[in-house]
Amino acid sequence: MSKRFNDSPEDIRFNKMSSDVPTPEKAHEWDAGYDITAISKKETPEYIQYGTGLKFEIPNGYVGFIVARSSVTKKDLMLKNAIGIIDAPYRGEVSFRFYKIITEEADSISKIYDTTQGRLIKNSFKFLNYKKEEDQKVYEVGEKIGQIIFIKLPLVRLVETTDDLSETDRGEGGYGSTDKKKKQ
Repeated sequence: MSKRFNDSPEDIRFNKMSSDVPTPEKAHEWDAGYDITAISKKETPEYIQYGTGLKFEIPNGYVGFIVARSSVTKKDLMLKNAIGIIDAPYRGEVSFRFYKIITEEADSISKIYDTTQGRLIKNSFKFLNYKKEEDQKVYEVGEKIGQIIFIKLPLVRLVETTDDLSETDRGEGGYGSTDKKKKQ
């Protein structure tokens, strides 16, 4: 492995809960995440949970993010918490919970109104495809279901103040405000 930065890598210890658990691995040296394989699958009406058989000893000052792989776009699944956070003190099994996406047959027009001015803001069509439950695609035991990415955290301290915060070009512009600024 070629040297990436001026510092040496941090060792992150892990346990396999049984000898047949696949070792997390990167497909390519410069990939951000280590692929993780499902060793168990539990379905409930609310979610599908995949066990990994892996426990990590993440050093203080680091965090592990569990994220979906791009292959999830071929499945009828969505990671339930979008990004899972594995804090340094956690020593339990890492697992992934997914929503099972159930679609229904529908053709409709979605209208969004500005109630303060009584005018139509957005008019969009929604076309949903119906899939029978047996036709839905989900991960099976033995498939790579996600990745874990380790990030070094900056040391920060929150300082409450009653003074005004410093001004910036963005200011209080929120959701999509930079797109609106470009159009002006």
